[in-house]
Amino acid sequence: MGTMVDRITASGTVVVSRAAELIVYAPESAQIAEIPKQEGDRVDVGDLLVRFDIASVTLAVTTGELAVSQASARVEAAKAELDKIAALSERGMVARVKLDAARADHIDAQATLGRVTGELNAAKAREAQSEIRAKFAGVVARRWHGPGDLVIPADTDPVIRIVDETRLQVLLPISKTDLARLKPGLPVTVAAPGLPGEPATIASMPAVLEPDVRTADVRLSFAGPTALKREAVVDVEIVLEARPGVLIVPRRALQREEDVTYVMVAGDDNLAHRKPVQVGFTTRDEIQIVSGLTAGERVITSGLDQVSDGAAIIVGK
Repeated sequence: MGTMVDRITASGTVVVSRAAELIVYAPESAQIAEIPKQEGDRVDVGDLLVRFDIASVTLAVTTGELAVSQASARVEAAKAELDKIAALSERGMVARVKLDAARADHIDAQATLGRVTGELNAAKAREAQSEIRAKFAGVVARRWHGPGDLVIPADTDPVIRIVDETRLQVLLPISKTDLARLKPGLPVTVAAPGLPGEPATIASMPAVLEPDVRTADVRLSFAGPTALKREAVVDVEIVLEARPGVLIVPRRALQREEDVTYVMVAGDDNLAHRKPVQVGFTTRDEIQIVSGLTAGERVITSGLDQVSDGAAIIVGK
């Protein structure tokens, strides 16, 4: 009699949480104008990570500022002309059509100023995206580029990676078969060699599995602060179910013939006896015997292909 534990064991790697990682890419094809942090440097919220020099953005801002300046001057000139003609019109010294034309020119100048101001604001918004600052405190885990480098807006061309090493998880590859037995929130134990186990839970699981893959990554979150470091390899145990006080035999002892499930028992008469059994809870290594066997009986677990019912055996001490 004993306790049967259905568990999954696997090896994982300590990684930073997705929310604690920032990889910077160029928003457009650009040259790196400034990248002050080196690998291993501390980063605080708001620190400059990268400033890109994007030629198209610089040109758009310069062109936009000139257009706004010219449009503003035109509005001022049109307003002055309108005021002058309006004053003359009140004294009956200009025709009504000239006043209407001056008003239309002022309205058109204001519309042009509104349009080019909007274009300049859009260009400055793009310019703001060219300066990347830290959203959380952490360290520079990797820097791929330096000042003056040309970069492209692609996943294959990262610039700098920031991580917060205080927010760690475990990345755990799990077989598709075992994955179906898991669910978020399930408690797990994480342990590195020579260190005590730490409690954790299943934080996330893949929403979709590709049909041709054999494993998928599960993320585990620690229940509290951990002494483990990023990239440490750890052993993970996930207890799915525990049943105390049950009769257990090794899985390799179980035999089947047609519709009969049985085990071979070493009798006190030094003969092997076939005993049909009914099984219950099973794990990878053990099987619960519900009926057909009693505690204390000696189950044969090896050489079963050479043992038949009633055969003489030598029982080891």
